Amino acid sequence: MRHLLAFALLCLACVPVARADTGGIGIVMAPESNIWTCTGDTPDAAFSCARKKCKDSGEIDCYRIAWCYPGGWSVLYSMRAGDFHTPGGFCGAPTRAAALNTLKQWCKAQDYVTSCYAYMLLTPDGGEEEADKEFTFKR
Repeated sequence: MRHLLAFALLCLACVPVARADTGGIGIVMAPESNIWTCTGDTPDAAFSCARKKCKDSGEIDCYRIAWCYPGGWSVLYSMRAGDFHTPGGFCGAPTRAAALNTLKQWCKAQDYVTSCYAYMLLTPDGGEEEADKEFTFKR
């Protein structure tokens, strides 16, 4: 019986483990301008990559706003409150629907937010999907 157990454990050790995502995701924002993201195995790697994209776009102020590991589903959006608008991002959702619902619930809970427009979804494997979903609120 011990030999059978040892054989089973050896077999399990030889099975390749599939990685469901590309690591974590770092989100960087330039206020009232845009948002940049990168995946990486560490926060420093992901944020460095995203900040480089931000700086390469001509921005001076590039702030870290979120790190999620594993990255999961992420949503990038624009939030509007009167004449003010700013980009933002949520990450780490288990599904596409959960990412959009998180955005909707967060925006709805803010008394000053009149709308949130989800323009991009980031998939757990590092891909991008156009979202084109707007949530509006009568205030």
